[in-house]
Amino acid sequence: MFYFRIILNSRESIKPDEAVDDVIKFGVKFGVKFGVKGKRRDRLVNIILGLHEGKSPIISELSEKYKISERMIEKDITLLRKEGIIIFKGTPKTGRYFLTEKGKKLLET
Repeated sequence: MFYFRIILNSRESIKPDEAVDDVIKFGVKFGVKFGVKGKRRDRLVNIILGLHEGKSPIISELSEKYKISERMIEKDITLLRKEGIIIFKGTPKTGRYFLTEKGKKLLET
C-alpha cells in the first residue's frame, strides 16, 4: 500500500474556487483583448499560465495534449510572440520560451 502527503505552504490562503475564478477571468480578458475564443483561447491561456509556473512549452507534448497538429501549436506560439507576450531565448535546440514583461503584466491585471 502506498501513501503520500501533500503539504502546501502559502502565506495567503486561496480557496481553489477563487483560483479557478481568477483563471477564468484572465481567460475571458485575454480572449477579448486579443480576439481569440473557444479552444484556441484556452490553449493560449494555458501556455501563458504554464510559462508563469516555469514550464516551457514543448510543441509535440502540447499537440498531443490538445489533440491538434503541431503546426496549430506553432501558430499559437507565433501569435504570442507577435503580440510580445512571450520570447524565445537560447539556441534552437536547447532554448526555451519565457514571459516578457508585457506577458507578466497581463497576469497581474
